[in-house]
Amino acid sequence: MLTTISLYWFTRGGSSAARFLCEAQHADLDWIARSDVPAGWAVFNSDPIMRRFMDPDHQMAYWADHLEGGHFPAVEVSNMLIEDLRAFYRPLR
Repeated sequence: MLTTISLYWFTRGGSSAARFLCEAQHADLDWIARSDVPAGWAVFNSDPIMRRFMDPDHQMAYWADHLEGGHFPAVEVSNMLIEDLRAFYRPLR
């Protein structure tokens, strides 16, 4: 965490990152190309704005927000990840 903070602080890149997120939140952007292939996301320990970027119309076949976990859910919260995978693939059988 300190490495990430230091990168933003010492390179003075924090304001540009914040500006991008602010503009993207208030813009009507299409972040993912439309497809007929079912897609699912399990988001672990992330900002709620993630869904607005990735699935603004709530059209994804599966979406799960979790307060626990992080970048490595297979290691950190493997049971939750397994349940999400099962829940996504169950209706596609």
